[in-house]
Amino acid sequence: MLLDGKVSYLKSSSLLDRLGVRVHAALRVLLCVECRVGLPPGDIVGHLTQKHQISVSSEDKKKLLQFARNHSVGNKPWDSPLPTNYGPPVELVKEQKGFACGIGGFLYDSDFSINGH
Repeated sequence: MLLDGKVSYLKSSSLLDRLGVRVHAALRVLLCVECRVGLPPGDIVGHLTQKHQISVSSEDKKKLLQFARNHSVGNKPWDSPLPTNYGPPVELVKEQKGFACGIGGFLYDSDFSINGH
């Protein structure tokens, strides 16, 4: 997916602001603002509670997951489009070295992860 570097694709709400989460509308992924990484909906609450000690009530979890569904956030990494190689930087995602699958184009941050693929 070719992103326009002049457009902001980030979506939020008062709840997402409080939790430190954004949705990248074009890539359909949840982003942790502090860590600058993408996470699937099934992992975001655990990430927030374990990594950032942010308490997420069951009601807030429902609202967060509904916001993700409303923006068609994928449940698995392959449900979301990848940005075009050599395109503009992806808002709120830190650049890091890693590995790419030569067949499907999936990206991994460690050789352990790509070997499991």
